[in-house]
Amino acid sequence: MHWPESDEKISVFSLCSNTLFLFGLLSVVFNLALYVIVDPILADWLMDLGVSNEHLGGYFFIYPFTYAITSIFVDHFVLSWMTKRLCIITGFVIYGIGFFLTGPSRFLTIFFSPTPSFMQFGLLIMGCGASLSYVPIFAELIESVKSKYEDWLGELNNTVSGV
Repeated sequence: MHWPESDEKISVFSLCSNTLFLFGLLSVVFNLALYVIVDPILADWLMDLGVSNEHLGGYFFIYPFTYAITSIFVDHFVLSWMTKRLCIITGFVIYGIGFFLTGPSRFLTIFFSPTPSFMQFGLLIMGCGASLSYVPIFAELIESVKSKYEDWLGELNNTVSGV
């Protein structure tokens, strides 16, 4: 493994060669991709369920609002009794349940008919799962490579933030 000498810069390749860093990076990509997948189909699915145009914005507000509120609790309470990696994995499981409940899954219609209220609950769960999976990632990225770059912490924080 080649780590930077005094005249070199920390490269994205050197960071991604660390398995834990790569896990955190993939977690970030996966977390953002899930919301991007839901965003374009949510309005069409809600309109099919009878939600008017005036109320669509409220549904798009549920996910980020829940994420913002629960992120405070994740940082101060959950991470005090759960490891960061376990929190990330638990968050993705909860996120998946919320994603499944939000729809538009045809499998879901076997058990019951989806309603706008049920989709609100799914978006609420997605916001909670997103905060559990996203909040500890940055600290996990830094900690995974921090010991190898003790003299480069300022540049390490900048490079990880950029990645």
